[in-house]
Amino acid sequence: MKKKMLLLFVAVVVVFGVFYTMDKMTYTSFQEIAINQLNQGDAVNIEIKRYSDDARISITDKNDTDKILKAFAGMELKKVSDTKPSGAYAFRIYVNNLEKVGIEVLQDKNYVWITQNNKGEVYKIINDFDPIKTIEHENLNWKSPN
Repeated sequence: MKKKMLLLFVAVVVVFGVFYTMDKMTYTSFQEIAINQLNQGDAVNIEIKRYSDDARISITDKNDTDKILKAFAGMELKKVSDTKPSGAYAFRIYVNNLEKVGIEVLQDKNYVWITQNNKGEVYKIINDFDPIKTIEHENLNWKSPN
């Protein structure tokens, strides 16, 4: 009887351990997804499009790109199994003139859709980082199509 109880206990612990590990694998950060993929000498530029008025900006200055990437590096994420809803901003990071990471900041500012290597995933922002506030408070020189 004690052996059966011990085996049952071990089985329950293993099952909970597996679920806990799988849940932890869904957590990541923008630092892990994108920033860690950049090398020191890479030429980085960022292009942002605001969907509400189709305004765009291209940021090539190293100090400005570093400042924005540093802010986004603090974004903590949890992968969710939602489909991509409509976005408010498109945020593209180019490294050596090749698109490295694409980010759609979704209408619900607590979610982002990140595309990398032709694969996109929806993530919930789990800390108090607000990507729209970060983009809009950088005093960027937006260019409208009109």
